[in-house]
Amino acid sequence: MANVTGLQDITHPEYADSGEHPVIVLAACPVPDRAAGAPLLSDKIDIDIGPSTRAAAAYGTGRVSEDFTCNYELNPAYADTLTGSGMRINGTSPDGGARVVELSSHPFYLATSYLPQYGSARGNPHPLITAFLAFAASKPEERS
Repeated sequence: MANVTGLQDITHPEYADSGEHPVIVLAACPVPDRAAGAPLLSDKIDIDIGPSTRAAAAYGTGRVSEDFTCNYELNPAYADTLTGSGMRINGTSPDGGARVVELSSHPFYLATSYLPQYGSARGNPHPLITAFLAFAASKPEERS
């Protein structure tokens, strides 16, 4: 993220208590009935996927529901910094949280605040994993 935004001293509370740019913060907890001691983001969360994005092409739909088991998310105060640097926040939860981010200038940069591999099963890989593998297996001239 630092190489895209130009920000130095980006922090993440899992690794550092403080820093100049807290781009990643503790989740605001959009899951209302989580079990005591469970991660802040736990359970299924609906995500609206922006049109004309890699994620929309992979999912084949504009709304998905994904399992979350994490405690951190993008600090909303840095959303404009990211989008001004060429990143696109194109997947959001009902509370407005950034859940999918893409970097248009990169051949295949798609980041999520959830773990797509948890939505995979033998013989039925997650759509984002399938999209990445298809991209990786394609010839450079076939990539868009």
